[in-house]
Amino acid sequence: MFKKLLLALIVIFGAALLTSAQDEKPPLREIYKVLSYGDDVFEPDLWFASATETLGMTTAQWEARTLGALSYVVYRHFDEGIKPEDVATYFDSAWFEAAFANYESFRKVGVCYDGDVTLHKFNLKLYETDFAMRYWVEPVSDTRVKAMFIVFPSADVAGLDDYATRLYP
Repeated sequence: MFKKLLLALIVIFGAALLTSAQDEKPPLREIYKVLSYGDDVFEPDLWFASATETLGMTTAQWEARTLGALSYVVYRHFDEGIKPEDVATYFDSAWFEAAFANYESFRKVGVCYDGDVTLHKFNLKLYETDFAMRYWVEPVSDTRVKAMFIVFPSADVAGLDDYATRLYP
């Protein structure tokens, strides 16, 4: 009798553990979180998406060749932590010079702030084509900073503004 009771308790306890383990969801990989920024913004039949994960960053990119447009987000990893006041120091003029090194020219035409979010506006030139860009920098945690941009040919500023508003309403 004792053996049957013990066996029944083991089966019940095991079933409870199994059920509990099934209720727990594994943590969402950061690459999916980063890709999710485009879910309600970029139409899959128009924008091609790709993403990567490395130790120092997680990135996603959306490209719409028919529009001549590109959007890119990077989660910069600061595993030792970064203070909100240090974010602007990290994303300074030297950062943008390095980020835009492949462009023929670039010029910052504006900057504005909304809480912790900073929006930088740029005009750029690549292959003799003029582009307009919106570039947001936003701390998302003590160890992650999101830098996201969208760029369109300057001839389609209305398209740029439409997608920029979808990204940051």
